[in-house]
Formats: sequence, C-alpha cells, structure tokens
Amino acid sequence: MQRKFILLLFVISAVLFIHSCNEPSIIGIDLLDGESIDTRFTDTLTFRAYTSSARPVLSSRIAARSFYTGNLNDPIFGRSEANIYFGIQRLLEIDSLAGAEIDSLVLRIAFDSLAFYGLHQEALFDLTLFRMLEGLESDSLFTNKTILLDPNPLAVSLGRKISFSDSVKVIQYANDIEVMVPPQLRLRLNNEFTQELFSFLQNSDNDTDLQNYLKGFCLGVSNHSNAVIGFNMSPDARFGGINSLRMFYRAPGGRKYVHDLLFRTRRFTQVWHNYDGSVVQGFIEQENPPEDLLFIQGGGGVETKIDISPFLALEGKLINRAEVELTVAQEDRFIPSVFHPVNRYWCLYPVRNRFAAISDFNFIASFGEGVFGGQISEVDIGNGEKVTKLKFNITNHVQRYLKDPEGIGNTLLLSSFPEGERIGRTVFYGPQHPVHRARYNVFFTNSTK
Repeated sequence: MQRKFILLLFVISAVLFIHSCNEPSIIGIDLLDGESIDTRFTDTLTFRAYTSSARPVLSSRIAARSFYTGNLNDPIFGRSEANIYFGIQRLLEIDSLAGAEIDSLVLRIAFDSLAFYGLHQEALFDLTLFRMLEGLESDSLFTNKTILLDPNPLAVSLGRKISFSDSVKVIQYANDIEVMVPPQLRLRLNNEFTQELFSFLQNSDNDTDLQNYLKGFCLGVSNHSNAVIGFNMSPDARFGGINSLRMFYRAPGGRKYVHDLLFRTRRFTQVWHNYDGSVVQGFIEQENPPEDLLFIQGGGGVETKIDISPFLALEGKLINRAEVELTVAQEDRFIPSVFHPVNRYWCLYPVRNRFAAISDFNFIASFGEGVFGGQISEVDIGNGEKVTKLKFNITNHVQRYLKDPEGIGNTLLLSSFPEGERIGRTVFYGPQHPVHRARYNVFFTNSTK
C-alpha cells in the first residue's frame, strides 16, 4: 500500500512539473537553455505619476450592488453630489383591483453599509423623490448621465436620521400589529400621485403600458449633509428582497391587500464633482503639478495616471516581478477619520479610446486576489510606526509593454474598485515625498552564459 502511495505521489509530481513547464509564467521567470540566474532588485527606477481630471465611469452594471445618494463638501476634494435613478415594473398580476381603494404607496430600499460615506453617523438628511420624464434607454449608463425630471416632488422627508444597522418599526397592514423589519429606507409618496398611479393600474394590465406611463424615479438629498447613504440594489435584493414600491389597498368588501412593484434592472448613480477652491484643483489644472501627493476618488472623480516608460531602462532583462507601492497620506489635514481611504483599487490602460483592466488584474479570476494585490493594508515599518500601504502587481503588463511599447502604451490608470459603486477618496504620497515616496519594486534577471 505504501509503495502504491509513493508511486502515485511521484506520478502526480511529474504531471505538475510538466504542466508548470508549459504554462506561461505570471511573474516573468523565463530562462533560456544554458543560462544561469542572476536575479536583482531595485526600487530606484524613476516613478512618474500625476492626478488626472475626472472621468465618467459606468454605474449601471446588472450585477452591481452599491448605489448611493447624498453630497460631500470636502476641502481636499471639493464638492460632490450623487443621485439614484431607477424604474419599477409590473411582473405579477395584481389581485382584486376592480373597485378597490388605495390607502398608501411606500417606497422601500435596503441599505448597503459598504456605500455609506462621510459624516453619515451624525448627518440629518432631507430626502426627495422625483418623477423621471424620460426613460433609461441603455444598459450602459455613466455617472455623468443627465435625466429630465418633473420638478414637483413625489415624496419629501426632512431631517431624517439614517442608520444602516438599526431595524425599523412598522405596523402590519393586515392586522395592525407592530413589528420590526430589517434596516431599510421607507418613503411614503404623496396622495395625489398615489391615487393617479393606482387608477392607471386599474385600467391597464401590462408592464409595457406602465413603462411608458412611469419612466422611473430619482432619489436625492437636497440639504448639505456632507454624507452619502448607500443602498443595496443588487439582483438578489430585487427578487425576494426589500426593494419595491409597495401598494396598500382595500377591495370593495374591505379585505386588505399588499402588492409590490419591483425595481427594473436598469438603474444608475449620477455623480457631479466640483473642484473649485479645493486642494485637488491645484494638482489637476497646473502644467507641472506638485509631485508630493496623488489623489483618487470614486464615482467618476479624479484618478492617478502612472507613466511606465522608465521600465525601458530594463529592456533586455527578464522582469520577474514588478509592483507599484504607494503609501496612504493619513495626516489630520486630509481628514482620514471622516473621509477614510478607499479599500480596493484596480489598474487600467487605454485601448482604442477606452480603458481596460491590465492582465495582472484579470489574473484574480484564475489565481485569486493575492496575485494582483490592490487592497490597502497596515504595515509595520519599525520603531512602533505603522503606515497604510497599497501594493499592486503590474508584472505581466510591463512584460507586454517591453515587447511592444508603441502598441501597449506607457500609461496606467489607477482607480477605485468597483469604480462606479463607491464615492470614497484617497490621498497618496507621491514620487517626490521625502519619506514615503511612491515607487516601483522590481525583481529582474540578468541572464549569463
């Protein structure tokens, strides 16, 4: 039995060895016959980077989870405002509509703690719901999309304290019993629109008519809350979850009914940024901006562009590993306790008038997040001092660049991830910072006969 086990182990090892010899290396160790290894390390390669202007990003992915509304007034990044656009649909037959009378219409949306940001624990929100006058005609909706609205609000809730962790007390419609329901936003729509919609539903029996009649809603925050509220509008929350426009109505005999009109799959977050008078303005509107700081902002805000042309100095070398290392600037002047840094990032490059993820990021699907990195983490740098760093792998992309500099191009774009679903921001130390400079960590091989 033991001999069989040893034989099996040998066969498996041989297969894995042969397989590994035929697989392309994701860290770049490729040697030619008759060569020996002379591996070296450098972190002094010239690092060039700067903060680029805001770029509208996709915020309507079918699988997206996080959507948000609110506004921020940040002395570092300026002002930002976010609104959510969504529609409702009629999927199921509505019972006993003939002769019925409606009592109320309530919008219900589940919170998403991941998308809350700013002073949300202290803020009071003035929430407003508007009616859209044009539909969401595409599945690809970007943060700068504009939609025409009816200026008359359908619902208003002033001075609202929002908590994503507190259950909500409601009275059950059927029996008037008080119950607790999961954390959610509940907005009661005004009587005029409630009666109008119910009357329409009584005289129409299909979803196409509803879509033509009611294009959708816009949910926003009208006061300066300096915070955003996050909502979970994922497919899971859409079916069998909280999200719906709920109708409470009575049949002619007095029996009570509840019916949910569910959200449509098309929805997006619209975000506007204004950098006038902010610290960031001085970094994106100068011909030669300072290089001691770099900035990244979600929701289609500013990003960091990195120039990888210095790697041409290593042309002819075997790049075993290349990574970018950045340190988060957590000084009090950047208000990290309120505007905490983004946790996850990805790296893109320009391809035919758009940006695509670099191959090192795409390896996450096959090899896990450890291959790319892209998440901030606390690092002990000695003497009891800890800093927060971001490291991400660009090895494969650099290898491709060195083989085809003209075709690949020398620009990388560092952005928050998922970029349309977060409005958080980060300040990094730049390449000229005297202590925590942005840098490349590069392992490369000189081949020797």
